[in-house]
Amino acid sequence: MHPPLGLALATFVSPSKFNREEREAGKAAGIMGMIGISEGAIPFAASDPARVLPAVIAGGMVGNIIGFAFNVINHAPWGGWIVLPVVDGVFGYVLGTLVGAMTTAIIVISLKKNVDQNEGALTAQDTLSSITSEGVADVLAVTSCPSGVAHTS
Repeated sequence: MHPPLGLALATFVSPSKFNREEREAGKAAGIMGMIGISEGAIPFAASDPARVLPAVIAGGMVGNIIGFAFNVINHAPWGGWIVLPVVDGVFGYVLGTLVGAMTTAIIVISLKKNVDQNEGALTAQDTLSSITSEGVADVLAVTSCPSGVAHTS
């Protein structure tokens, strides 16, 4: 939970360090982090690994050290605050996730430079130019989800 929560926090605290897409991804990352889905950090790590990976590693280390110090035991094969009912040492668990996320946010904010908010912005004309005729468009991206279903946009 530390990576997506820390990156979500960073996008809210210091939006000038992130482009529009990253700020939007930060919203989803926050929700994903709360329920233990670490994949919310992937867009950030993929776009800027040299700055994001050290931040998430440090945040994870700090959060886990706090968990160990408070003898936290998670009886679920999952993470996030959704499992709090089956956690021994809830205070340490919550404290560890908060401090770990803050560590990630502080480090990534300190490592990243401000971005030009107009850089890479698409105009309405750019968006419409990918559509050549009715029912025909350029393929912009193909992604896959854990269910194995491929999505095309």
